Amino acid sequence: MEKRTIIPAGNRDFTMYTATTGAHRYTFRDLKMVLAKASPARSGDHLAGVAAETGEERVAAQYALADLPLTTFLHEPVVPYETDEVTRLIIDTLIGLPSRRSRI
Repeated sequence: MEKRTIIPAGNRDFTMYTATTGAHRYTFRDLKMVLAKASPARSGDHLAGVAAETGEERVAAQYALADLPLTTFLHEPVVPYETDEVTRLIIDTLIGLPSRRSRI
């Protein structure tokens, strides 16, 4: 695989993720799209229009996902905090700990 770069860009309201494989640069509009494109091909994903178009795009999304710090998932929840108990539990537990608050 060729050189890869991951660039989160933008402000808190809009973040894009990019990955370069070979001579092609792939851009993913948000964390949800990175996760969708990085997962193995499934017919439901194709029907929903979120599956990777090619194997190379899937690999680029996997690289983008692998290079993200875990705090990205705290700051950009995939499932809304207000509607999901597991998301609330994780965020409240991790952000609520004083030793972790300074690292997030």
